[in-house]
Amino acid sequence: MVVNRLLVTGGSGFIATNFFHFLLTLPEEEQPEVRLFDRRFGQDLTCKEDVEAAWKWEPDACVNFASYTHIDDSIKNPRKFWENNIELMLNVLEACREYDCRLLQISSSEVYGTQVYTPQDEEHLIQPQSPYALTKVVQDRSCYAWWQTYDLDVSIVRPFNQFGPYQQTQKLIPKFAYNIIHGLPLPIYAEGNARRDWLYVKDTVRGIWMALNKLPAGEAVNLATGKSWSVKEVADLLKDIVPKVSGKPDLSKIVTIDHVDDRWGHVFHLEGSYEKAEKLLEWKPEYTFPEALEETVRWYIQNEFAVPYRRGGE
Repeated sequence: MVVNRLLVTGGSGFIATNFFHFLLTLPEEEQPEVRLFDRRFGQDLTCKEDVEAAWKWEPDACVNFASYTHIDDSIKNPRKFWENNIELMLNVLEACREYDCRLLQISSSEVYGTQVYTPQDEEHLIQPQSPYALTKVVQDRSCYAWWQTYDLDVSIVRPFNQFGPYQQTQKLIPKFAYNIIHGLPLPIYAEGNARRDWLYVKDTVRGIWMALNKLPAGEAVNLATGKSWSVKEVADLLKDIVPKVSGKPDLSKIVTIDHVDDRWGHVFHLEGSYEKAEKLLEWKPEYTFPEALEETVRWYIQNEFAVPYRRGGE
């Protein structure tokens, strides 16, 4: 489809910020007019009046990044996640239905839970292991239900574990990079054997744009690399990369591991298949994990680990 007017919800979040940067790289004639909906600007997707005001602009499409996202926070306060993430999804779906607006929903690999088989494809068992993951399942399957019931033009993208510029510094990769530079311990859940499929956000946003334009209604597609790395392996990679790009004294040799109790609802292994994305979107990851990791560390060092205020989108 041709997208002339694009509404982006949760637009000050990490992935959404990188998505805006990606849109600016498109040829001028392909760049849509974009409007942002975000709590940062006093807008609330759980408020029907705010939603109605936004959709009166009559966008051609909406990319919904909006959700509370931190798993640990969802474990501490599940009601907050339930009331926000599910209410906003209903409002977005109904607004898109009323205004005949295409919707691309940003879901999460967390819907799959720990692998039953690898790589995890889109037919993998849905087994959420945290309150956050459960809300993403409800969002994901609500989109499918609105397609089935109302023939809504809605598709779903399930990105695997994200990293890259503009991510909040409490996340694993920027936190580990900062600690290595300063010779501080690396906090690792349990023994650090949990494995993740790490997808560079620059590959992610390219896939989101391709899905918005190409993914058929009712379809869900993974964005993944097909490879997984343990937390210990990520720590070892960063110990090699950080001294090389930081220009600071190498303190990596004195960095220790601080093992902390495993959290409730911890997914042990995520590793996704991108075969369907390659077939339907002609998408596949362009960056290897080590080279994307080095580019990410360089960005954080150049920006002194100062990440602008982000809230909302994943």
